[in-house]
Amino acid sequence: MGIGIGAWMSSETTYIIDMAPRELRATYLATNTTVFGVSAFLGSLASGLLTENLLAVGGSLRGINMGLLISAILRFSTGLLYVRVYETKKAC
Repeated sequence: MGIGIGAWMSSETTYIIDMAPRELRATYLATNTTVFGVSAFLGSLASGLLTENLLAVGGSLRGINMGLLISAILRFSTGLLYVRVYETKKAC
């Protein structure tokens, strides 16, 4: 999964630079990086607490598996939000 996330992050910045207006490229990239960092931190914190305290009732391995499944579903569903990103029109 780490290779996929790394490839996505490196290609995403190129896409943002390509679609953003010239004067807003740095703002778009900074916002994207900040949101990704904060969401990764909060997601890891919340899923760790959830897995440790709520899902591990039937055993620690069961809790970890359930936590990973929930994480995969959430990542996939938030990834689908990129479908809503629109292209800016470039003047040639």
